[in-house]
Amino acid sequence: MQQKKWQKISSLLLLITILLAAACSFSVSASGKASSVILGGIPFGVRFDLEGVAVVGFCDIESNGKSVNPAKSAGLRIGDVITGVDGVPIDEAQELTAAIHKTAGKPTSLQIKRAGKSFELSLHASRSDADGRYKAGIWVKDSGAGIGT
Repeated sequence: MQQKKWQKISSLLLLITILLAAACSFSVSASGKASSVILGGIPFGVRFDLEGVAVVGFCDIESNGKSVNPAKSAGLRIGDVITGVDGVPIDEAQELTAAIHKTAGKPTSLQIKRAGKSFELSLHASRSDADGRYKAGIWVKDSGAGIGT
């Protein structure tokens, strides 16, 4: 079902691109020389899956009346890829969330890839005043998709 939807969208984008290219083709005369400009492109879809989850942002957590960010304190950076927690491989954002909550605030080891190098960081998750869950204070992505020309 999902694949048919993307095929229809892709076909529609291809048609729009062809129509725009035809409408945008024009000749320009500058200094007596004629040249043509043809705008166009072919739409294509891109999807990527990571071996782990990528850190895409940070968010502070209210814990014991203070604003804290365990991930920043541990040394995580945007662009880091978390590949495991305590030696257990992580492939999805939900797996990471569950693993961090299970630590109940005890120190845990995160396996990280940064700029082609692998290493470990120690993280102490904090208990959120809002919902009582243990959190690291990061936004992560496990995959992505888009359309380009």
